[in-house]
Amino acid sequence: MTERQPGDRAFWLMLMSQGVSQLGDRLYQVALMWWTLHVTGSLGWSSAVLVAGTLPGVLLGPIAGAVADRFDKRIVMIASDVSRAFLCLSLAGALWLGIQNVWAVLCVAACLAAFGAFFTPASQAALPAILSPERLLQGNAWLGSLTHFCSLIGPALGGLAVAAWGVESAFLLNGLALLLSGLALLGLPKLVSETDHAREGFWISTLGGVAVLQKDALVARLLTLFALVNLFTMPVMLWMPHFAMNVFKVGARGLGLLEAALAMGMLGAALGWTRVRREHPPIPWIAAGLSGTGVAIALMGYVPTYPGHLLSLVLAGLAMGTVNVRVMVLFQTRIPNAELGRFMGLLGSVCSALIPVSYGVYGWLSQLQDPVNLMRYNGLILAVIGIVAYVLLASLASKASYNAA
Repeated sequence: MTERQPGDRAFWLMLMSQGVSQLGDRLYQVALMWWTLHVTGSLGWSSAVLVAGTLPGVLLGPIAGAVADRFDKRIVMIASDVSRAFLCLSLAGALWLGIQNVWAVLCVAACLAAFGAFFTPASQAALPAILSPERLLQGNAWLGSLTHFCSLIGPALGGLAVAAWGVESAFLLNGLALLLSGLALLGLPKLVSETDHAREGFWISTLGGVAVLQKDALVARLLTLFALVNLFTMPVMLWMPHFAMNVFKVGARGLGLLEAALAMGMLGAALGWTRVRREHPPIPWIAAGLSGTGVAIALMGYVPTYPGHLLSLVLAGLAMGTVNVRVMVLFQTRIPNAELGRFMGLLGSVCSALIPVSYGVYGWLSQLQDPVNLMRYNGLILAVIGIVAYVLLASLASKASYNAA
């Protein structure tokens, strides 16, 4: 993006805001998982914390999307940041005072996810209002690059912070980062939809994302596909602390490096797409990325060593990063801006719907079956899903979206 255009200042402010907050989030996530496993010694409790951090997004996604379409997206994002900052700072203070209550931590994780559910559709719907359509691919690639860069260094820094100063420091840093993010967003212009959604009932707006699916079969199938994919990919986040602590014996620093390896691959993919200047058919890339992710996860099961996991996670990140960039641009170009917020809310809700199920089921299965075998099975299933996705979606991709029609 070498050319300066009217939306550039707003875009770079959003980039700065999300970079700061996402770096803090990565510190928080490493500390949260480490604290839970250290205090309880149970993968069951670890899965419960992950469920608490995802279930609110499933339940609130459509409502959050409607809010993003009806109100100023800038205000929605700022309110979300400030609310989450207060919760993180309160959690840090409680742990410093010696309050070690796993139920309280579960509640805080759930509340953080609830407020975060409003930030996500607002930020995703804001991008097409800031950048022209032909610049969305690069804009999403830059945002993806920043996200993955934070995911690369954040877990490593989180592991170092936990080892040096305790989990409280990571929660404190996340709270401060969210405050800085909110301050950066104050510089954005008003981001209000041109369509007057106030004339329709709020619950009609909330369900408006479903209408989008009825108008575009490709979008509907992709949404269903990604809900299914999350069922088989998310257990990797559950298994990482187990392997770091109990199998590889590499401690919090080693856990941070495992998470950083995944982010390194995703960063590489996103940076690659920032250099692309012409459009490529998205479906072959999406399908190849899904199958590639599956192969990489299966490799973790067949090479159950610490270096093997690091390499496999880099490869998985490359594949997943390509999928994320390509599918987001596809959605943003096929769906009208006036309905994008509600769709993004539905997207977050549907795609996250099976994540709590995944954590719960695999938390239970991991106590009955060696996670190494589960990795092999999941990876092979994902590889097949990628092939099926190409068969089901390729013919629909050539048809015009309802936005164009």
